[in-house]
Amino acid sequence: MKILIVAATKSEVEQERFVNCDLLITGVGMLNSAISLTKTLSNSNYDLIINMGVAGSFSDDLEIGLVVEVIQDIVSELGYEDADGFTLFSNFNIKSRFTNQPRTRLLKAKSITVNTVHGNKKTIKAVRERLKPD
Repeated sequence: MKILIVAATKSEVEQERFVNCDLLITGVGMLNSAISLTKTLSNSNYDLIINMGVAGSFSDDLEIGLVVEVIQDIVSELGYEDADGFTLFSNFNIKSRFTNQPRTRLLKAKSITVNTVHGNKKTIKAVRERLKPD
């Protein structure tokens, strides 16, 4: 089986644990990930691709260091903001929610993909209410 491990930075992967896998370090952010992965997949085929890395949590139930399997992901910043707040696009044919069938025995989690590290309590509260991510 040909496996590709994808991570944003080298510090997120203990490379010596994946000696029989190809490793792709994309750089931080959605755009870097998309470009790097597209280039790699244009030249190679894989049976399994695992995107891994360090993530924050919006849930008090997820302890630091816990490993989870993401079964749903929402691109959280794909929308518009007006005087009433932020709204995801719904009247355009833009896919922003992705769901996968569970493949492991790991704890399942609902994630959001962001380009912003959330450190503002007001924004965190709004994201929790709007998207309910883990």
